[in-house]
Order: sequence, then C-alpha cells, then structure tokens
Amino acid sequence: MDTSSARAGLYTPDFALQLAADPPGLLQPVVAEKIFWGDGPEQSGDRQEGAQQGLAHAGRSVRDRHQGTDRHLAPRVLRHPRRPRGHALFLIPPGTRGLGQGQKFSKHGLRASHMFERGESFARAEGSMARLKASEVAVRATERALQILGGNGYTRDDPVERWARDAKIFTIYEGTSEIQRLAISRALSGRRHRSRHPGRRGRPHRRWDRPVPPGPPWEDRAMSAFITAEQIARRTSRALDAAVHAGRGLGLTVTDAKVLHDVFSVVVHLAPSPVVVRVPTVLPRYADPEAQARRQRSELDVAQWLADQGTPVIPPSPLVPREPVLHDGFAMTFWQWVEEAPASAPDYVANAALVADLHAAMRDYPGELSFLSAAEPPFIEDSLALLEGRPDLIDAADLDRARREWRVLEPLVRSREAFERTFPGIGLQPVHGDSPAVNIFSGVDGDLYSDFELVTLGPVEWDLAALGPDGEAVYDRRAHDLGLRPLDEGVLRFVNAVGMLRAVSCLALAPQLPLLMDALHPLDRWRAMPFAGGLAD
Repeated sequence: MDTSSARAGLYTPDFALQLAADPPGLLQPVVAEKIFWGDGPEQSGDRQEGAQQGLAHAGRSVRDRHQGTDRHLAPRVLRHPRRPRGHALFLIPPGTRGLGQGQKFSKHGLRASHMFERGESFARAEGSMARLKASEVAVRATERALQILGGNGYTRDDPVERWARDAKIFTIYEGTSEIQRLAISRALSGRRHRSRHPGRRGRPHRRWDRPVPPGPPWEDRAMSAFITAEQIARRTSRALDAAVHAGRGLGLTVTDAKVLHDVFSVVVHLAPSPVVVRVPTVLPRYADPEAQARRQRSELDVAQWLADQGTPVIPPSPLVPREPVLHDGFAMTFWQWVEEAPASAPDYVANAALVADLHAAMRDYPGELSFLSAAEPPFIEDSLALLEGRPDLIDAADLDRARREWRVLEPLVRSREAFERTFPGIGLQPVHGDSPAVNIFSGVDGDLYSDFELVTLGPVEWDLAALGPDGEAVYDRRAHDLGLRPLDEGVLRFVNAVGMLRAVSCLALAPQLPLLMDALHPLDRWRAMPFAGGLAD
C-alpha cells in the first residue's frame, strides 16, 4: 500500500489518545469513526466550537494500489487470555458506515479544523458541523469501549468509565447537538423563516431568525439580533485564550486548561495549576474592563478577609497577586481551585441557614462598600432603554409598568438616607449581594461560599430576595440562634420588587445570552406582585 497519497488522519477526542501512555497498555478500544478531514495528520480541534479538549490523531488513511480505493488504518484492543493487553492495527474497508472518504475533504463540516488554522470564518456553520460530529463520535466510541470491556468498563480499574461520562458533556454544553443541527440547517438552507403557504408572505421574523450583524458580539453588546451558537463559541474561545495567556504571564504552568462553566462568565481551570479564573463575558453595553476591575477588587478583598477569619469561602489564589487582571479586553479574577463534590440537587431553602451564618461573619468587615450597589441602577436604566421597541422581548404594557416601578424604587436604591427614612431602625451591614443561598459551592471537604461579585452594603433582606417564605423562615430561625435581627416584611417586599425589576431588565441581555429567554420567566410572577412592593400606596 502507498501511504504517500494519504491526505488526512483519522481523529478521535484526545481523552481516548491518553490511553496510549496507559501503563497497562490499553490503547483506544474503538476508534473506527472519522470526525473530519484536514490538510495534515496532526490537525488540532476546533476550539471555537467548544471542543477545547482538542482532537487527537488515531490512525491514517492509505490507498490500495491495486483497487485504487482509500482504506483506513485504526488501532484496536487485543485481549488474549495468555497475553498481556496490547494493541494491533486493522484495516477498515471503504464504505464502512460512519467513515468518510478522501473526497469528503470539500465538505464544510469536515474542513472546520483546516479553516480555523487558516483564519477563515465559518460562513456555513462548518464549526457546528465539526462540533456535532466530534461530540457524537466521542459518545459512540466510548459506548463501544464500554461494550468491549463488559463489566470492567463500569469500574475504575480502567479509565473508560470516566471517559464515557466526559464524552457525554460535549453533546450538551455550549450548544446541544439539537442546537448545532438547527444552526447547520439554517446555514445550509440560507433561509430563516418561511410561511407554510408558498403563495403567501410569512409573518415577520422571530427574534432568533434575524440575521446577526457583522462583527464580534463582545464588541457590540447593544445588538438587536440574537447571538448565534458559533458566536458564543468564539466568545468562549477568546475568554479561554485570555485566561490562559494571563495565567502564564503570572508564572503559572498551564497545559490542560478546561472550561468549567460558561453562562454570564467563562470559568476556566488552569490545569495543572490549582487555579480557577473567572472571566465575565455577558455584560451591559456601558461596562468596561476598568470599571469591572474596581468591583472585582472589592470581591477579592471581602473573600480574602472572610478566609482569614476562618469562614468557609473559596479564597483568591495565593499563587498570584490578589488583583484583577486586564487582558485582551477582559477583566478577570484568579481563585483557588477546589475539588467539587459529586453532583446532587441543591437545597436552597436549607442553604438559607448558611446565609445567616455568612451575615454573622460579614458584620465586622472593615472595608468600604457602596450602598446597594448590587441593585445596579445603571443596569436597570440602560436595560429599560434597550427594551424600548423590542416587543419580542417584552410587551409595551409590561415595559411601561417597569418604568413606573423604577420611578418609585430608584430613590430608595440610590440614597441611603431615603432608605433609612422609609425603613427606620433597619440596620445596614456588608452582605453578599447575589443570592448567596444559590452560590454555595459543594466541595469535597464541605460547603463553601462563593461569587461575591455584587458584595455591597445593605439590609440583610437583600440576600433573601426571591427565596420565598420557607427560606425566610429557615433564615429567621438561624438568625435568632446567632443573635441577629429577624427579617422585616416591608424591606422584604422592597428587595423582592427591586430583584424582580432586575430580572425583567436581564431580558435586555438575552441577545448576548439567548438561554435567558428560557431560563427567565419573571413576567407572570412579577405581574402578580404588588406594584413596586406596595411602596406606591
């Protein structure tokens, strides 16, 4: 056979390739699927589509001189009762289901790696194609590996059980397989919305059908159209690169960075260093890195002070200076990596007792904090302005109510004196600012407080907004044990009204983060609440 005509390699996710260095000698159990073709045998994966783990070389294509057809060479496990585990090579004949041939190099999805290396844009969802193929092949390969190993595949003697779990996440996060198929179908059809009746014009485009304006989404936060899955992936990739470069610039060893979360911020573990970086990416249009860094300094200072007092928090990383880092247009913070406990359903009501413990710990914080900065008045005002003329996001009647409520609530949010006149005798203290009952991190060594991004000076009721009567009752019982005052009903109505108005304002961020349209359902509950928490009566 002549290998000189081989144009590309057989690829599989890199966690499968790690088997090659496994001491027992177990190589890839199943790698009989090609993900995509490139120009050379060592192409990297398309990080822009969320495959940050990369793609690894696992075989090669050869041409049979006699038959003139491509064949694929791939490794496979050998388990012989009289021999140690090893590996061999076998040929996969052309036409095998799931395998592409050389001529598929021209297909858009299979060229994604090649296009990325050359800096070409994915005009027809090539990135989504590569991401879809790579993630589903990873799932199929690990499923077959489990089948080959039988019961041993479920044990931790071999790492296949972990790879099976790891593979599945690629079909879910940063755009599920269904979302990738939707992006592909729209890109290839060239049509966004079509009436069912050929002779009749369709209704106006829905919000997710509008063409996205040119330019990267992180530079145009006032966009009217919804960001695409590919643009989200590029934003994530850019934040990941910024975190890695910033970490290396601070002297950290970073060889296997992993994205842990990606919603409002991209959270990156700079493995093997025990450091996690949080990079805010979904921000109001007026936000700038310098202003973001000023707020982040308060967060770092409070978290470090609590850690010094023995409060269970995720502390800033001791391996780098305790300062926000500005890099490539992002403001980021560095935190100590903590191993997470096995996933379990959070109990926010039970966590309300931990909120009382946190308030007791924060009472003596000596640093300076602004009054109710967590309410973010500029964000509410800017969002209500952006929602003007966006009936796809909010009805005109609801927007009108939001504006009228804000006129009532704004003076109490902006002025400590106005608040104290309205609620005499209500003490103020440092509070978490961003639903601490929801921001409890379950570490292997216990629960830890986290995410003090909105730390502020305010009433303790602010941290109980939207937690409900059950959570409030749990808090009050624990507060009584700690010698703290009980929650005030009037202040609770106020903070719940401001909290719901902030949730409504978050609809203006939906073009940057489309999942907000499904994750946020504030309007029905908001309409049923007393206008402005009853403060207008």
